Amino acid sequence: MAHGIPSITYFGCALGEIVENGKNGLQVEPRNPDALALAIRSVLQDQALAAQLGAAGREKVEKVFSAERMVDETIRLYRELSG
Repeated sequence: MAHGIPSITYFGCALGEIVENGKNGLQVEPRNPDALALAIRSVLQDQALAAQLGAAGREKVEKVFSAERMVDETIRLYRELSG
């Protein structure tokens, strides 16, 4: 996602908290190779969809996982733990 490449994950996996189906990536049912193949084919054949998902994924990573945010969250945690 950080590289602007569309992500395809399974519903229910840990990445499901990051990847929002149809918004910044695609999700498919676990153990469903046909659904996975269809999702892969859709981003390979639809350049506009791939670009939109990739851009939205990159935006989410930059917003949620920026170095600045990670530092701020670490400082907040240290302050919280030190009482």
